[in-house]
Amino acid sequence: MKTWAEKLREDRRSYILIILSQEKGYSINTTNLQRALHHVGVLSSHDDVMTDTAWLRDQGLVKLEPVPEVEGLLICGITVRGNDAAAGVVEVPGVSRPQPR
Repeated sequence: MKTWAEKLREDRRSYILIILSQEKGYSINTTNLQRALHHVGVLSSHDDVMTDTAWLRDQGLVKLEPVPEVEGLLICGITVRGNDAAAGVVEVPGVSRPQPR
């Protein structure tokens, strides 16, 4: 059985993918991603966002690009596989499957 912290982490990862899938350019910087998570009621620290986006990158669900002018700021963009996971088309262990809309 999953711990509460594991469930919250999986839900946060799912929300990250959903947020990215709804952005016009399918990408957002990590600071604004944290704000978007707060807006949907998923309170997350900077470390949470950085850790989860790195994990999602390692799974092939997002791409991360540094912003050279701002140390520590990344642009996070969704991949095709990540978009499929956000839509519930594929299941990815470690990411909550979204509820039907």
